[in-house]
Amino acid sequence: MPSQPPTGSAKVLQTRQDAELLAASRQLAGMRTALRKREKELAQREETEKALRRENLELTRRLNAAQKQNQSLLEKLARLTLESSGVTGNHVFEPSDYRTIDD
Repeated sequence: MPSQPPTGSAKVLQTRQDAELLAASRQLAGMRTALRKREKELAQREETEKALRRENLELTRRLNAAQKQNQSLLEKLARLTLESSGVTGNHVFEPSDYRTIDD
């Protein structure tokens, strides 16, 4: 026996269910679109964070190299200052060992 299309109150019920199904389907599609957009934003944020970490690492390396060079120059300056002042041996540095522009 072939199925008959709904009639009367059954047709109203079927129409209402179809409308609800269509609305739920559209809502789900909207949620999927929002989810894909959010995933894309998160992926971009992760890439930005990775790039910033790499840049931070490089800047830290450069800072450490500059600090080592600065320390080396300070030690060289201290040796030259001692040599020019005639201090020899195991001299303990005192604040008076360092000259300022005003001295």
